[in-house]
Amino acid sequence: MYIRTFSARRFLTSFRRLICTTNDGAIPSLLKSIPNIKKILSDDPISLPRSSEKHQQNGTLERRKPSLVDGCTLMKHFQSASVIQIVPKVNRSQESTINGLFNRSQIVQDWSIFEFDQIPGEGEENESNFVDSNNLPEVILLGRCNVGKSSLINALLTNVKERVKTYAKVKQRAGYTLCLNFYNIGGLFRLVDSPGYGNRGKQWQGMLVTDYLEKRRVLRNCYLLLDSKVGLNQYDEMIVQHLVQSGTSFDVVFNKIDKIPNDSRIGHLERLIGNSILADLKIQPRYYFVNSVETSKGIKYRSGINELRLSMLQSCGLNVRTLAPKKLQRDSDRLRQKRKLKNVKMIVNTKKLQRDS
Repeated sequence: MYIRTFSARRFLTSFRRLICTTNDGAIPSLLKSIPNIKKILSDDPISLPRSSEKHQQNGTLERRKPSLVDGCTLMKHFQSASVIQIVPKVNRSQESTINGLFNRSQIVQDWSIFEFDQIPGEGEENESNFVDSNNLPEVILLGRCNVGKSSLINALLTNVKERVKTYAKVKQRAGYTLCLNFYNIGGLFRLVDSPGYGNRGKQWQGMLVTDYLEKRRVLRNCYLLLDSKVGLNQYDEMIVQHLVQSGTSFDVVFNKIDKIPNDSRIGHLERLIGNSILADLKIQPRYYFVNSVETSKGIKYRSGINELRLSMLQSCGLNVRTLAPKKLQRDSDRLRQKRKLKNVKMIVNTKKLQRDS
């Protein structure tokens, strides 16, 4: 309505100026038939209220609803921070391929490890029992206690159109994940869940994660999970320093972005990153932004999940277009056949666990 009114007003103004600068003979014959045509054209036009003015008069001023700032919006905003290429939003073809790949993949928890040397293929005593599938590339999730690593793993491994399934157990109390849990994704790669660090973390857990980061030969990338609302604490900064000094490749994943108000989401994260140790890094990591749980308010879907999935596949050197999940046999069954043991799913040093608890 506003556009039409503005165009009509501009036309009448131009036409009136034209008529006033010409003689009577220049007025078209059609207009001459209108009574008092010259007076009508010389009078001031009736000012029509704009649409916004109408709403103001009626007390119903309409404001444009701000667009939703989800994980993809944030990744696009921050993608220039890193020299490493990032896909801020997968296209429809990639989304269909990634969803199909994860939906068809059989998810198997291969191992739960309390000591690094007990990983099959690692340590002298395990060299002879090396499992063929142990050369699968791996990525690991790092983060302080109760930052949401297990919830994110469940979101990554569940169909985005379905309710989140429980692969990694989630508890409200911090420090529930005690060891390294290895999830085999369709025989393509392994996703490793690590125990949280911080006040609830234990010294032997820190040594376990450190040994894994420094010695694991099939590790391809680390994903440091941070709380978007809280930001980095002293333990997070210590982990960042360790990763940089050891030359370990890592990216940063900001979780729980739905906890920040939509209109201040970008500004909050800009200040959070700018005031942290991340701003001082010579080579900036890639920044991913996700919410692993749907909420009734704010972001009503799991945002940024497919982009993080794609990053993990690419970090493992896997071509999304040519991938096909494999039918899996649990590595615990393979080891049982080789070692003739009753149960090797949980490789636990119970005496050490009881002593350190």
